[in-house]
Amino acid sequence: MPGQGGHHPLSRPDRPLGHFSDGRGCLTLAQGPEGVGGHMDGVHCMGPGAIMFSLAEHYWLTGDKAWLQAAAPRMKANVEWMLRQRQLLSDILPGGQRLWSKGLQPAHVVTPDSMCMHMQFYESEAYYWLGVKRMAELLAEIDPDAGARLEAEAEAYRKDLLAATGRSIALTPVLPVRDGTYHSFIPFAPYVRGFASGAWGWRRCQGHVGAIYWDTVQSADALISPAGLLPSEDPRVQGHLDVLEDRLLLENPKLWDRTAGYDPEKHWFSHASWQYQCGLERHANIHLAADDVPCFLRSWLNQYAVDIVPGEYTFREHTTGGPPDKLFEEAAFLERFRMMLVMEDGDALWLARATPRAWLTQGQRIAVLNAPTHFGPVDYEIVSDVDQGSITATVKLPSRRPPGEVLLRLRHPTAAPMRSVMVDGKPWHDFHAAQELVRLTRVQGSVRVRVRY
Repeated sequence: MPGQGGHHPLSRPDRPLGHFSDGRGCLTLAQGPEGVGGHMDGVHCMGPGAIMFSLAEHYWLTGDKAWLQAAAPRMKANVEWMLRQRQLLSDILPGGQRLWSKGLQPAHVVTPDSMCMHMQFYESEAYYWLGVKRMAELLAEIDPDAGARLEAEAEAYRKDLLAATGRSIALTPVLPVRDGTYHSFIPFAPYVRGFASGAWGWRRCQGHVGAIYWDTVQSADALISPAGLLPSEDPRVQGHLDVLEDRLLLENPKLWDRTAGYDPEKHWFSHASWQYQCGLERHANIHLAADDVPCFLRSWLNQYAVDIVPGEYTFREHTTGGPPDKLFEEAAFLERFRMMLVMEDGDALWLARATPRAWLTQGQRIAVLNAPTHFGPVDYEIVSDVDQGSITATVKLPSRRPPGEVLLRLRHPTAAPMRSVMVDGKPWHDFHAAQELVRLTRVQGSVRVRVRY
C-alpha cells in the first residue's frame, strides 16, 4: 500500500508507524547519521526489537568480537530509542505512573493489515524488552559499566511488562476447553480481556487476517518464546496453551478451507495446530521450551504441511494462500528444525532434543556437522543398533565458550527405558531414564556415549 515516498499511507518518514515521539536511532530507519530517514520497514513495529534480537544472535553464533565493537554504537542507539519511547506515556499523561500499560511502548501498528489498530501489542513489547536485555549482555562483553547500566534498565522494563501481563491474565475470564475444564488465557494487548475474536469482533480487524489472528498469530506468545518473560512451565502459560490448542486452533475457520469434511473431533491431531501464518505462530516453540516433544513435533510438522508448496518446496506466507517463497516462513521452519537438533537453554546446550522416534530405528543415524551455537561449533552423530539393545553417540563438544552442561537426548523408537550409560568406555551415572537424557558435564573434546536398553 504505497504512500508518501513509497511507504504505507499512514507512515511517517522519520519514525515507525505509531505514536512514537521520534525515530532517532531506531533500526528500522536505516539512513542518516542517527538512523533517521530511509524507513526500511517502519510499518512492522516489531522491527526494532526483532532486528536487535537477530543481531545479538549473529554475535553469539559467530563470537565475532570485532563485528560487535563496530556494530555496538548503532545497536545501542536503537535500544536507547526503545527506552526513551517506553517512558513517553508515563511522562506526558496525568497519572501516567498508574497506567495498566505503564512503561510500555506507545500505541503502534504491528502489520499494515492492522492499520486501524493502534495498540500496545505484547508481541512487539516482548521483542523490545528482549532487545534491551540482549544488548545489555552484549555490552557486558566489551563495556561492563555500560552493560550493567543497561541491565538495570532491562530489569525495570521487565517488571513493568510483567505487571501489565499479570493484570491482563487476572482480568481475563477463564475459558472452557473441550473436556469441560476452565483455563487462563493471555490476551494480545493491555486493556483487552479475553479473545480478540469475541469482544473486538471481525469488523474491528480489517483485511484478510480476521480477528482470531490476534489470539493465535501476532499474539502474546512472544512473551513466552523467544522472550522467556513467562516461563513455559508457568500454570498460566500451560492454561493458555490448552485454550489455544483445544479451542482457537481447532475452531479456526481456515481449517475447513484446507480440509474437506473437517471434523474437530476426528481431525484434532492430524489437521490442526495452525491458524494462518505459521512463521509468526510460536506455540511449537513454546511446546519445545516446555520439553513437550510430542506436542512440538505435531505442531511443527502440521504447520509445515499447510505452508509448503509441493514441487518447489518453498513456503507460502499464509496457510491458505498468499505470496509463495516467503523467506520469513522458510526461516521460521528452519529455526524450529535447528532447535529440534541443536538448542541453547541458558548455559546448557541441548542435542537431539526433539527428534522423531522413527529416526532411530535399527540402522538409522542422525548426523549434525559444524552447527553454530552460542558456545561454538558442535558436531555429533547418533547411530542406532536397537536390535542389539544399544544406541551410540559421538559428540565433538564446542570449545569457544564451553557450556555448563550438554543435554543429549536419545529417543528410542519404542521408548524403551535406558538401563546403563558408558562415556568413553567408563560407566556414567548422570542420566535420566524417564527423560531419555544423558547429561554431560566436566567433559571436553570428543566423547563417545553408549546407552544400553
